[in-house]
Amino acid sequence: MAAMVTAYFLLPLDRLGPRRPVLSWFLFGVALTLIALLLLRQVVHVLLGVRDVRPGLVIPLLMSLSILVFATAYQALAQRPGELHGIATRLDSSTSRWSPSPP
Repeated sequence: MAAMVTAYFLLPLDRLGPRRPVLSWFLFGVALTLIALLLLRQVVHVLLGVRDVRPGLVIPLLMSLSILVFATAYQALAQRPGELHGIATRLDSSTSRWSPSPP
């Protein structure tokens, strides 16, 4: 968990967003698809009774990863003027409630 949060704050994610929209949407889709497949795998293993499965460890990590993926997407959207109001930093995108900019 600490490694994921550290990576979220240290990776150069500022290159994503309005400057590279196709790459940004592609990476967002790939990340969400991978998280969904890993969650589905855990659920299937639990339902089938596979031994040595640790859903209590893996599922919370995957849920945390999905939060960081969405926080990255919010930060990328906020780079475009007028898109999201109140998100100036990565910490804002992961913790604060945002609202669309007023018209």
